[in-house]
Amino acid sequence: MRNSLLLLLCLGISLNATPVSYQVNVNTVSLSGTTGNVDFQYNPGPGTTDPSFITIDFFTPGGGLFGAPFTVGGVTGILPGAVTINNSGAFNDYFQGITFTNAISFWVTFDGAAPSGTSDTGSLFLFSLYADDGITPLLANFADTGAYAEGFVSPNGAIAFTAPEPGSLALFGFGFTILALKRRNRSYGRKA
Repeated sequence: MRNSLLLLLCLGISLNATPVSYQVNVNTVSLSGTTGNVDFQYNPGPGTTDPSFITIDFFTPGGGLFGAPFTVGGVTGILPGAVTINNSGAFNDYFQGITFTNAISFWVTFDGAAPSGTSDTGSLFLFSLYADDGITPLLANFADTGAYAEGFVSPNGAIAFTAPEPGSLALFGFGFTILALKRRNRSYGRKA
């Protein structure tokens, strides 16, 4: 019994330190042919925050990136290759010009040491699209930040990502369709 509890504890710790990835797909048909900017941020909260980082991979701009990226803080890499942003500074940002076409997609992976227990705030990931002026948000889902997608890493290491994955939506729709068909079949069976 004691060995089983120890194994579960070790498994829980290793799962907590396991990287978590999300795919983000953005329909930019309404922006097609215009220019603007993509913006990635990963910033710590106002208190003590455990070190962690994000990696942006498999970036498909759906158009051309232009100009040198503007970076602030703990940022390494350049799009369309991998970009890593850590939460070491108060503000960590990757900002670059883009010519929009029909879609943008990328993977964001949250990683870092398991929480030490000293953290009292988490870290916030923001992905935003801006107009040419670099100020006006485009396609924002979150009015308070002007972001298209947000991800919050809590002090206990849990990750809440607030842009639904396309796979999750498809699975939900498939399940709903099956339930509707099943109910329909039952109602036909009662009439016969």
